[in-house]
Parts: sequence; structure tokens; C-alpha cells
Amino acid sequence: MTSGSTAGAKRGIRSLGTPLLVAFGFLLALVLVEVALQVYSRVVVYPQLDGLLADRRHYMVQSPDPVLGFELAPGYRVESDGKRLAINRHGLREESDETHPGRRKIAILGDSVVMSHGHDQEQTLDFLLEASLGRAGDDAVVLNFGVGGYGFSELLRFLEVKNAIYQADHVLYLLNPNDYTQRDTIYEGADNGTYRLYHRPALKTRWFLGKAIYRYQKRGSAFSSVSWYRWLYEGNTRHGSETLRAMDAYCRGAGCGFSVALFPAGVAYGAGGYALEDMYDEIEASLVEQGIPVLNPVEAFGAEPGRYFDNTDHLTEAGNALMIQQMHRFLREIGAARGG
Repeated sequence: MTSGSTAGAKRGIRSLGTPLLVAFGFLLALVLVEVALQVYSRVVVYPQLDGLLADRRHYMVQSPDPVLGFELAPGYRVESDGKRLAINRHGLREESDETHPGRRKIAILGDSVVMSHGHDQEQTLDFLLEASLGRAGDDAVVLNFGVGGYGFSELLRFLEVKNAIYQADHVLYLLNPNDYTQRDTIYEGADNGTYRLYHRPALKTRWFLGKAIYRYQKRGSAFSSVSWYRWLYEGNTRHGSETLRAMDAYCRGAGCGFSVALFPAGVAYGAGGYALEDMYDEIEASLVEQGIPVLNPVEAFGAEPGRYFDNTDHLTEAGNALMIQQMHRFLREIGAARGG
């Protein structure tokens, strides 16, 4: 081999070695980050999660259903801060285990807003709606099909499981914009903690990256933000539409009516109006196109949003009362309150 050939070979080895070294360095950095996050999770994060599980006020349990992941603890009872929470043996926030055969049943489906997070047992949306219907001479039973932390996929599965027990005549889904989450994606919400109490990811780098994205999209808010709601919706519009169609198809097959009420986001109200108005209009138009009755009560809550929403974007007692008024009128208009 000539000296020129030898020099060329050496240059080739060096040029090949540089990207290999870079790749090795990058891989080593990822491994070191993963090891550090594994240690941090076990020393800091997991003890916090275990503390939440041990709290007597924790009313969830791991679900044997892989889609649900977790569910309300059947038969659980607790009183905290003067407020009662009761879960029946079927896993609904209900006092009674009765399935009400022979009576007309309306189920309100949704997340923690429907479950009525932070409210006493007699201030839940289902309790208040049943009372409102009763005052109007309607004896329908209203069921609480709400579980905090569920998104579209879990709510569809929950509907299938619980309606097999209760056989509702009508299902009213209170669609919260944060229902556009998807587990095991960047849209999971990451430290939406309930699911991860029971299902802790093997790889921590992806999990913590999700946390970082989640917090960035919330723009510093601990609970919600307009940018976060938009990000969830834009990333999961198709998933949401497909699930809504599946809910409607399931209800048709089960012989019950299906309608949707759009839950207003308190954080979206401001001096310039409702910041998510175009998004809500788009969701409403999609539902109308599918032939699904829809209630969009954004305007009704605009007069005093500070009175109707707390700082976690849940309803206050005044907010519950206004939502019941809107739901009752809506159900009457579509005939569901009278079984039509």
C-alpha cells in the first residue's frame, strides 16, 4: 500500500469515528439521565405517590380493566371537611346499590366535574338534577357516571361497563376540554397523578419529558390554561370525534338516547370574551353534523365566571346550580327528561 493510500485510509477511519463517538456520547448521556431519573423516582416521587395511596381519603383503586386503569373504590365511604362521599358497590358515586329496575334512568357521563369533586353527596350534579326533575313532576332517576381523571377512551369503556348494569334510557355526556387527553402519549397530562399511582412507567425519561411538556403547555398554571386546552384539542381532535361517534353508536345499540353538553372552561373567560369560542363552535358543529344533540352553555356562564368556577376549573355550588338549570332545559328540549 502506498503512503497516499495509507493516509487516505486513516482519514476515512477518523471521519467514520467522529459520528460514532458522537452517537456513543449521546447514548451514554441518555443512559445516565435515565439512571438519574430512576433514582429520583424511587427516592422522591414514589414515596409521595405511596403517601397518596395510604391516605384514608383516597377513594380510588386499581382496576382489573386495562382500559380503565383505575376506578372508584366500591363500597367506599368517607367524610372530610364536613362533606360526605359515598361510592356504591357498583363503583358509582351513589348512596344506593339499587339499579332501579322499571324506572326511567338518565346517566350523566364525565370526569371529576360530573363526579362533583369537592362537593357533598347532596350537592352532586346527579342529585341536584334528579331533584330539579322531581320538582317538575318527573320521577326519573339520575345516575352519576363520573370518574375524575378519565379521558375519552376511559369514559367510553366506563359507559359500556356501567350501563350493562344500569341500562340507562338516556346518557348525557358533559364533555370537559381536558377529556382530550390520551394515556401513554405526550397528551397524557403526565402528572395527572391518579393513573400513575397504579401504573408507573418502566422508562422514566419519557415520563419526565411528558411532565415538562405538560407544564410548559399550562404556562405556569397548576391546573389549567387556555393554551393547554387548545394543545390537547388540536392534538386529539380525530380521537375525540371517533370516540364521540363510538359513544353514540353504543347508545343506539343499547337502546338509549345520547347527547352532549360542553363544559365551559372557567379559565377561558376574560375581558375579550370566551377565549375558546372557536374551538367550542367547531366541536358543536361536528356533533350537529353527526346528529348528536348538543348543549353549548358558554354564554350562560359568562355573566359571573368568578362565581361559577373555582381555581381548579371545577364548578362551585353556584356553578352546579346553573349547570343543572341548563341541563334540565336541554333535556326537556330534546325530550330525554320525558323519555321521548
